[in-house]
Amino acid sequence: MDINYYYLAIYIPVIGVIFSILSIIKNYLYSMVELKRLKSFQTYETLMEYYFDKAYTTVYKDQILVFSSEGMSPKEEDIKQIQHDYLELLIKMFGEWLMIQFENYYGDRSTLFFNALTYFDNHYENDAIKEDAINKQLEQ
Repeated sequence: MDINYYYLAIYIPVIGVIFSILSIIKNYLYSMVELKRLKSFQTYETLMEYYFDKAYTTVYKDQILVFSSEGMSPKEEDIKQIQHDYLELLIKMFGEWLMIQFENYYGDRSTLFFNALTYFDNHYENDAIKEDAINKQLEQ
């Protein structure tokens, strides 16, 4: 079997050029996807704000308001359970497709959950401050 080294010497650089062109095209397409993601930033933020708020309102009415009506504040373990329920509700509200989109947007699931819990904590603290102010007003 005779190997013609002349053809082999021609094919190797051609294959290298083809792979280089494919790599450039791939990088270009990735940059276009990232540009599209940056342009849709406001849409993602608005949609997440809607779901975060809707889930918080539901959890607040179902679980946190009970403590307020009894004149108590939730204990640390109760808050952890409420946060867990909040995240479960968010997952259900997002659905599978939207959950994947938000995970891709934030990079991973833990970052998405971190942002959701930050939203929850900020709103819970603001509601607790409002309740204290209202209670002080009523006591006077």
